[in-house]
Order: sequence, then C-alpha cells, then structure tokens
Amino acid sequence: MEAFKPKPNDPALELVGNKTPITLKNIKYSSRFSRETHLFQATIYMDGERAMKVENDGHGGPNQYYHTSGQSREAFMEQFNRAIGIGTDYVRCKESKERWEDWINKLAGKSELLDWLVSDLLNEHFILKEMRTNMKKTTFYYNPKEKAIFRFKQRPTPEALDYFRKENSDVLFLNELPEAEACYYWRNF
Repeated sequence: MEAFKPKPNDPALELVGNKTPITLKNIKYSSRFSRETHLFQATIYMDGERAMKVENDGHGGPNQYYHTSGQSREAFMEQFNRAIGIGTDYVRCKESKERWEDWINKLAGKSELLDWLVSDLLNEHFILKEMRTNMKKTTFYYNPKEKAIFRFKQRPTPEALDYFRKENSDVLFLNELPEAEACYYWRNF
C-alpha cells in the first residue's frame, strides 16, 4: 500500500505543516448568500501573528483586505505587500505549468494571487469541516485495489470497526487514521 505523502502545496497547514506562513482564523461564512465567490470574513495570520482582515461579498469580485484594530496604515501596507508576495509564490508553486507562467507574472505584485491562496485556505477549511462531521456518524474506508473511498452507514464505534476489519483486512479505515492522512484520502479519491 502506498504511504501517505502530502503534496508540496497542500494548504492543510495545521495538519501537514506550514507550506505558507498564511493561515485563516475567525472565519465567518454564509453559503446562503454566496454566489460566484464565497461570502466570508476572516482574520489573516502570518507566521502565527495577526496581520490583517479579509472579506468578500460573495458576488464574484476580489477580496477586500483591511487593517486590524489598532494597526497603522503603514503596518497594514507592509503586511499586505508581504502577503501578496506569499500569494504569488504559492500560486507559482501550485501552478508550475508553462501555460500559467505568463499569467502569474502578469498578476505578480497584485492581490489576485493572494485571493487565490485565501480561496484555497477557505476551501480546505470547508473540506475539513465536512470530513469531521461525516466521520463522526459514518464509517469510511479507502480500498487501495479500487483506489476509492467507500462507507458503511454505521457509526465508527470500536465494535463496528472491529467487525468491518474482519471482513476487509486490506483497507484503510479513515476514522482510525491521523486527521492529515484521512484528509489526504478524503480529498483525493
């Protein structure tokens, strides 16, 4: 069976180690009013320190970045420019194909590439939330022969897992794996 290896640009920062110094906290999200983009508010942290706020109205426009309470305009601009550089590096690493390079170079130094990183971090937040919710009430397993995830509609109690393990000895039960590894299978299969 293939060992778990996170991709180098995996945004599940708290699970597999920091791939970028940016994390999102205090996320407030509305799926009901999100249209072309996520309607959300969040606080951006860089290297574990609060750096700025970000929000989007959910109608397809770019994110809006603004200062945190008590932060000077100069301090905000310094953090914002650093965050833009981090977003550019992230997208360049993620999309290293030649066809993207001109587009990435054209947007380098602008907030669109930071928006891309923030969107990936939000999506990762939603994936983890969905996975955690589902794994509390259902037993999930990865079958390496079929390269697919399946589920038993039964709570993942120790007794249930023992029973299913007897019948399926060559599968990985996501409910028993460390969260980073379970998330890898959840997202990729």
